[in-house]
Amino acid sequence: MSAGRQAPAFRDGVFMRMFDGTRPETGMNSPLKTQSRFDAREKAVSILIRVDESDAWADVLLDNCFRKEPWPPQDRALTTELVYGVLRWRARLQHAIRTLYHGRWGNIPQGVRIALEAGLYQIFYLDRIPAYAAVNETVKWVTRHHGSRWGGRVNAMMRAAVRRGLPELQTIKCPVQRLALKESHPEWLVRRWSDQYGIQRAESICRANNQRPPLFIRINSRIWKDSAVDLIVRMGIEGTVSGYLQEFIRADSGPWFHTDEFKQGIFSFQDVSAGLVAHLMDVRPGDSVWDMTAAPGGKAAHMAELCPDALIAASDRSRSRFEKIVENQNRLRLTNLVPILADGRQAPFKSVDKVLIDAPCSGSGVLRRRGELRWRKRPEHLLELAAIQHELLNAADQALRKGGILIYSTCSVLPEENGNVIDDFLKSHPSYIQEDAARFVDPSLVNSGRIETWPDLHDCDGSFAVRMRKIS
Repeated sequence: MSAGRQAPAFRDGVFMRMFDGTRPETGMNSPLKTQSRFDAREKAVSILIRVDESDAWADVLLDNCFRKEPWPPQDRALTTELVYGVLRWRARLQHAIRTLYHGRWGNIPQGVRIALEAGLYQIFYLDRIPAYAAVNETVKWVTRHHGSRWGGRVNAMMRAAVRRGLPELQTIKCPVQRLALKESHPEWLVRRWSDQYGIQRAESICRANNQRPPLFIRINSRIWKDSAVDLIVRMGIEGTVSGYLQEFIRADSGPWFHTDEFKQGIFSFQDVSAGLVAHLMDVRPGDSVWDMTAAPGGKAAHMAELCPDALIAASDRSRSRFEKIVENQNRLRLTNLVPILADGRQAPFKSVDKVLIDAPCSGSGVLRRRGELRWRKRPEHLLELAAIQHELLNAADQALRKGGILIYSTCSVLPEENGNVIDDFLKSHPSYIQEDAARFVDPSLVNSGRIETWPDLHDCDGSFAVRMRKIS
């Protein structure tokens, strides 16, 4: 169990919680209701099933859910916490289930397994939900959807989990395997970090990935002419201006989609690490800029906001993702942003001043935002992605004029998608030189002339970006 928390005791048929007054690091910050006409647990389990069955993205499913009808804040918070918490801690939760279930793993129906994960997450990681509520609601869901036989099994397993607590891992001798399970990360990824940076730094990265990510909002200077502090005061929010970029505010979580300021285009949601790219591009009046893989359009919109007298073309090959660019363009009222439905590998332009490749990648830098990525990516995917990344770089070269600027960025922290790709490109394209990113962004975020951010070092998403100039 989390530090500072004892296993609930069973007395007179009721689970009684005992606390020593401290909070587990991963616990919720506010009390959560256990009953509501908005069934947070039911919705969380249904979303998790869809994530598994269709490779859907949890954030998209949650967004669609909350946009249809404004949920009460506590129910919205519980649904969100359960979905992200289960995805984040899935390896540890499944290890606990394996110690509780004595049959074949493959015999557990998918819905039962996911309901168990959600129930155990409440017991092990959330200190404001009574254990009896987590047990009862999980058993009710399983009985309703999978029958009384499985309901009885789940009841016995969850009561045993309450008595025993989170299983210990001392019997696992390999440090990498133990860390991967302890912090719920894929072993291949932990091994990479351990080999490159040592086991202690690998643990630091994993721990950061298991924290709830900060919420950043980016101010649209085309609409909001006052300071970031003025916006904080107007909205009555708890927030601070980013120390890296003055148009970014680190804010408390909340129902931001439903605020008038969001609907009016005054701000957008974007991690400050992504905002560094627009500053690295350093768009000037009269520039023509092509964002090759732009959806949903955050970086392109940021460049358009910073320089109204530049023309920003933002393309994506997926119609649904292209429509996201259009939606953001309209909300932000950016007349100098031009959405284009096109595959970036087939350049529709020639002699562009500046090109941005926000390359498809493993997403290893955003694992705390997208927990499902931990379990979807494999080492072999890096080779497939590298091939696409090289294709995009070659297409950008065809579109860029002599003297133009090429930015390559990812939300990855793996050298196979970052430095290695750029080193190969520079070797095979001697007409390009690298320019020092420290001229454009905070030097503390720059390593060897390239932007490298880490969640454990900079309290933002992990990212990479490099600026290159075509000299001939």
